[in-house]
Amino acid sequence: MAASRDPKGIDGLDVAISIIVMFNLAISYPVLDLLGRSPEFFIAHEWTGGDTVVLGLLLTLVVPIALGGLLWLTFATERRVGSAGHILVFCLLTTSLALQVLKMTAAARADGTFLMVIAVALGALVTTAFFRSRGFRSFVRMGLFVPVLVLAVFLFASPVKELVWPSTPAEAARSSIGEAAPIVMVVMDELPLASLLDGRGHIDADLFPNLARFSHHSTWFPNATTVHNMTPKAVPALLDGRYPVQGSLPLLSDHPDNVFTLLAGSYRLRVEEQLTDLCPEGLCESIGRALSGAQKWNAGVSDLEIVLAHILLPSDLAESLPPVDEGWAGFDDRETIAESTSDPLGDFRAFIRALDSANEPQMYFLHLMLPHPPWRFLPSGEEYPETASPLAGFAVRDNGDKRWSDDAWLVAQAYQRHLLQVGFLDKLIGKLVHRLREVGLYEESMIILTSDHGAVFRSGLSKRAVTPRTLGNIAAIPLFVKRPSQKRGRIDHKPAQSIDVYPTIADEVGARPSSGIDGTSLFDSSRVSRVKRYIYSAAHKVEIHDVFGQATRAARHKYGLFRIDRGLDGLFDFGPGSTGRWVGRKINRLPHGLRFPGFATVASLPMYRDVIICGRELPAMLSGRLETELDTRSPLRVAVGLNGTLWGMTRTFGENGETGSFYVVLPSAAFVEGRNRLQLFVVGRRGTGLFLRPLNVRGG
Repeated sequence: MAASRDPKGIDGLDVAISIIVMFNLAISYPVLDLLGRSPEFFIAHEWTGGDTVVLGLLLTLVVPIALGGLLWLTFATERRVGSAGHILVFCLLTTSLALQVLKMTAAARADGTFLMVIAVALGALVTTAFFRSRGFRSFVRMGLFVPVLVLAVFLFASPVKELVWPSTPAEAARSSIGEAAPIVMVVMDELPLASLLDGRGHIDADLFPNLARFSHHSTWFPNATTVHNMTPKAVPALLDGRYPVQGSLPLLSDHPDNVFTLLAGSYRLRVEEQLTDLCPEGLCESIGRALSGAQKWNAGVSDLEIVLAHILLPSDLAESLPPVDEGWAGFDDRETIAESTSDPLGDFRAFIRALDSANEPQMYFLHLMLPHPPWRFLPSGEEYPETASPLAGFAVRDNGDKRWSDDAWLVAQAYQRHLLQVGFLDKLIGKLVHRLREVGLYEESMIILTSDHGAVFRSGLSKRAVTPRTLGNIAAIPLFVKRPSQKRGRIDHKPAQSIDVYPTIADEVGARPSSGIDGTSLFDSSRVSRVKRYIYSAAHKVEIHDVFGQATRAARHKYGLFRIDRGLDGLFDFGPGSTGRWVGRKINRLPHGLRFPGFATVASLPMYRDVIICGRELPAMLSGRLETELDTRSPLRVAVGLNGTLWGMTRTFGENGETGSFYVVLPSAAFVEGRNRLQLFVVGRRGTGLFLRPLNVRGG
């Protein structure tokens, strides 16, 4: 290739090697390092060990070698084009690497645009050094081992190695089954007990009638707690009766003795897992959607694009991106739900279709990813597209910790959306019970309804932080167990933990659970209160005291925010200050003032001109931005009307002195078929009274 050397001593081999090395440093390593520490990503996307190896090979060898080879070929045939292309690509890669280094320093607190400028300057400096310094090029050539090192660390030295090279678990001892009653188990996701309680510590029958009715035929354990604040640790504990172990993965190889292996051989196992893979292949029949390889890869690559954007962009510039810490899949909502790897409604429908009254004993298990975000369902069942920033309500601190904003209004809006989705979940529970009765399984089955963990909805706090202050929200979970032929409900106030579910199932079917478990059957007459109970997190564990009392106090906070004494409709009678009292009133009967000097840009405005009431989707989340020359450093209250009635009250929010953004969730009753007349107002104050100032509306 001597003929391809340019006057500065650069040849095609320099071009190819420099791209391969820099691509691995700037792109492959940060992505694979993050994913290597998060094998749950691959489990959530249903990727096999082979898929994981392919991803590693693509990022470390195939893509960079193809890119480097293309530039080498161009350099050899069209010198100027090849040189220009090499300079551009090399500079982009070095800029990306420089930006990641800057984000790890104190400079990360600087404005994102400023960081980008500095990174570009550093990238240009490194690029110049490469072209001018033969010694620097020789140094880059020495980095040719980097791709192999990155790939080896990913496949052999990260937690993902358990997926790629799974250890063969010891075969669980088959237990003899005495009473082979059908078992139906539904694990809900991120549902704190406090969301279900009224202010007196009862299941709120006005908000959640189906769960309340189920409690009348089952045993409710109000003092039940989870043992971990994260799903990949909490769900395996439910299934194998053991406290979480640091470093263990939600895989069969790390949890060989679990409820599925206990029942295997005696029960037909019909299972839909999410984020875990504990049911032995060949023994479990999946009841969810069977995704093709193309669907899995399309969804995975789509999520990887968002992961990469979060890695590369400064924090403030990444705020408009979908969050990647609210789940392990389905970060982007560009896909239809049917195509997404996270389809809780589709999984539920498949689950209830699978229920039947076959003669053979069966266990049905569903990990239902509700009411976990994204919050997109109204209690009536309609879905609404998320048009506001998915990070609205979160604040990224200087240390990178993401917590709820200090703006209590934004946190209350997020709490509202959570409770609306819990209302939808309650509707699904009603459908589940109806289906079980329809096929004759309800009376004879053991039915378990529970949650993996809770969540916090308080300003300034982390959503999942485990502290003595948050136990009532994080640790306290719903746990209902209906035994076969149980007709009357009862309440068992003894302390219980999620690790008690596995031995309870074993006890009910007359099987002997594996030795070494930490849980105790909930119906063991000799069961006594534990001296100590703990909830674990990645960093520490916290001792649990009076968790039900804390959950009840957390429920009272909910009643202080929303007018829900009359049911879920009260969640919409909600507004900053006293403005919520105007919701539901005719606009022409409210006081008006002069038109506000400015306009509102509303996202997805055309959706309000062609609404299909019987459809599955409603534009119930209205979001936009207030544009005005007036000083908006103080939040402004915004009223939203549809078809002559005021249906929503909200106020503006933002950062860096700008508070023009707003959103509101509207009830399904606000909409009519076809064209809906949208009206927006800024709420003004005159003395002690309020009035509406009409606001011009534009599409965004």
